Amino acid sequence: MKYNWRKRDLLLRPIGWQPNRYLARKLLTADVKIEEMKCLVGIVLVSGYSQVSRRRMYWENASDSRNSLIASALSRDRFKLIYFNIHVADNLNLDRSDKFAKMCPLLKVLTMKSLEHCPHKENHSVDEAMVPYFGLGGKPIRYEYKLWVVATSGGYIAWFQPYQGTCTFTNAQYSQLGLGASVVLSYADQLATLGYGKNYHLFIDNFYRFAFGS
Repeated sequence: MKYNWRKRDLLLRPIGWQPNRYLARKLLTADVKIEEMKCLVGIVLVSGYSQVSRRRMYWENASDSRNSLIASALSRDRFKLIYFNIHVADNLNLDRSDKFAKMCPLLKVLTMKSLEHCPHKENHSVDEAMVPYFGLGGKPIRYEYKLWVVATSGGYIAWFQPYQGTCTFTNAQYSQLGLGASVVLSYADQLATLGYGKNYHLFIDNFYRFAFGS
């Protein structure tokens, strides 16, 4: 399963050893390798467009369900072991003020790379987006997470930030301006780091209508 990881640079190395640390605390030894992490990500990507009713069917002998690409990359049991023990942060060193602390390293990488590879566009729209999620059993709001999202006029998501209420992480110097303004100005600071030396238009009418409840 070939993929240009060096070009994409998803920083699997600092994230990849977390499953080993987590499994060791459960008194299990797995010695998960970076190459196996790459295969796991590749399998997840393939399963997004080559779908079967149950994931284990990729490893079956039946010709109508088996996926030789997946089966030859990683064994079924090895995939399950890594997949169900994936961690991207150290549980013993979490920032307790960050509600997304367990995902923070991955979110930072994705946000950084989204902005780094963003096609240059003059117009950027700041708004909210809802991400479906069904794992919050027993919670009043079970089915989605909210993100602050900036997209270019071409539809490319250049930057995003998980919503955490009033404690949403933005640039501290803008905290006195309120949540809405701090989100917009924090993104403007990120935009300035691209080094294009260009002017930009930020469209914030929809976002402000939500942020201020009007």
